Parts: sequence; C-alpha cells; structure tokens
Amino acid sequence: MTSLLTEQEKVRFYKEIETLKQSLENILEFSASNLILFNGRQTENFSSYFLDIFARFRYNCEGLINLLNAFKEDYRLKICVNLLLRSICSDVLTAIYLLTFYDKDDLENKSLKNELDIISTEFLRSMKKTMVEDHELLKIHNISQSLSIEEKRESFNNVAKKLLNEEGEIKSRSQLRLTTKEEIKDGLKTNGPFITEEEKYIRIKNKGFAQFGFSFTVFKYYSQFQHFNLVSKELIENKPFHDTFLMAFTIDQMLMTMDLILQVAKSSNSNFREEIKILRDNLVENFA
Repeated sequence: MTSLLTEQEKVRFYKEIETLKQSLENILEFSASNLILFNGRQTENFSSYFLDIFARFRYNCEGLINLLNAFKEDYRLKICVNLLLRSICSDVLTAIYLLTFYDKDDLENKSLKNELDIISTEFLRSMKKTMVEDHELLKIHNISQSLSIEEKRESFNNVAKKLLNEEGEIKSRSQLRLTTKEEIKDGLKTNGPFITEEEKYIRIKNKGFAQFGFSFTVFKYYSQFQHFNLVSKELIENKPFHDTFLMAFTIDQMLMTMDLILQVAKSSNSNFREEIKILRDNLVENFA
C-alpha cells in the first residue's frame, strides 16, 4: 500500500525536487555551453566518443527535468525517473571503462576502438536475431513488407561488415581484441555476448577508478524497477526520500564523469573544472 506523505514530509519532498531541478537546469546550461565549444573542432585520438557520452548526459538531464514535475505530484513515478537514472549510471560505467583503454599518446588508439566495437556487437547480435523474428511476425499478421528477409540480411551485413569474420558471423571478443595492447588486457573476459555492467565495474575498480563504484551499486538498485517483481512493487510504494538521495549522488557521479571527459577532449574552457566543482558542491550539500 502506498504510504501517504505527512505535511512536513511534503515540504521536504517538494524542496528536494526543486533543488534537483535547479541543479539539473544548471548542468543543462553548463553542458550546452561546453559542448558547443567543440563544434567544427577536430578532437584528438578518438576522444570524440567520450563527447558522445557527454551529449547523452545532456539529453538525460533534459528528460529528468521534465519527469520531476510529474514525480513531484505522484512519487510512484519514481519507476520512470529511476529507469532514466539507470541509463545515466550505465553511461558513467561505460565512459570510465573505455577510459581505461584510452592512451592520450596513441594517435590510433586501437585498444579503445576495439572495445567500442565489442560494445557495438551487443546491439548487432540483438538486431540480427530480432530481424528474423520480426519478419516472421509481420508475415503472420499479414503486414506487407518492402524488403524480403534476404534483402534485410544483406542490409544487415553491409552495416556490420567490419565486425563480421570470414564465416559471416559477428566477431568474438578475442577476434576483436587482436590488436589490443597486451599490457592492458589483464582481467578481461574473452567470451560472452556483451560486456556486463559488473565487468565494467570490476575493471574500473582495478584500474584506480573505485570512486565511480557508486554508479554500479545504484545501477543495481535502479534495475529493480525495469521488470515487475514483488520487491520492486514495494520499492515503488515506499516514500521517495531514498530515491531523491540516490538521484543527487547519481547526478554527482555524472558530473565527475563530465569532468574527466572534458579533460580527455582538451576543452578550451580553462574554467570547466571549477565550474563542475561548484555544481557538485551546490548539489551535494543539500543531500549530505
């Protein structure tokens, strides 16, 4: 049964929501003003991939701002808010994981590119499987299709051709890591259809980025909202203060990651680290 907030709790909850909204609006402004500095500018050593993750942070901030208005009226909508926060945590883990392969002195950065390819194969495997299933379902429901299954397979092969082996199958991790530097392969799993968040977390921790471990633990919490189960039903109906607390520290982890990304990308804004520190301090002091 959903717990009703007392009047005092409502005041606290509304204040926390407004604090989070203001922080997100400030981050949105910071993100836009810093991303625009890279327009038309050539980034070095594949650091543009990290800026792509930065841009995802910006989009998710905008989504969160819109969701918080509804969350304020019905805190059970934490199910939507927390799934978006889960995406942020995943992006934090991915960014820091990829950073463990990045070499600022390597113009080719093949090790980084190889990990990006492995991450891409997760999507390709899913796409390959659902392509056939989707085609059959459309046939069952007598829905016309502009392409035959053979044409769809050909289109898929054109998209994925750089990641296919000689047998036409998606390359394995070992095949994709043939040019990865041996000294940074330690601890990497050689099999599995995709790199799990736990794998990313273990490598991040082992490579000196343990401060980002919070993103993994809270990712696991947010994951309880993705599928129905009796535990998540209780979590949805619980009062929202644990969720607002976790949201604040998830946003803080995102800001820490933005800081590293702008360092890697060599931002022309000489003050970005101080600006991020101010954003972090203003947020955390309200939830510490």
